Amino acid sequence: MRIGHAVGWTLFDESDSGHRELAYSTFTGAAAGSFVGMAYLPDGFNTATKAQQRMLEQIGGHAMGNVLIEFEPTWGPIAKKLRIPRILPEWWTPEHK
Repeated sequence: MRIGHAVGWTLFDESDSGHRELAYSTFTGAAAGSFVGMAYLPDGFNTATKAQQRMLEQIGGHAMGNVLIEFEPTWGPIAKKLRIPRILPEWWTPEHK
């Protein structure tokens, strides 16, 4: 359930009025970052198919980041005890006590 919620917030966002809507900024940012590469990448990497693959990788990375943030209160203290360095910077995640 928590994973679905974290991934759902990758695809949907809350508007200023409080209604849930499609996360346009996630899709347009991933599309812009992916398709701009078509201008300078070498042949074989500058196709629309490769750009769409890069776009899906960016959206997947955003979803993975949301999942990491969602479960940070669970794995964060364990990682601290094992002296594993933080994966996400402190300003990225809310402080949980």
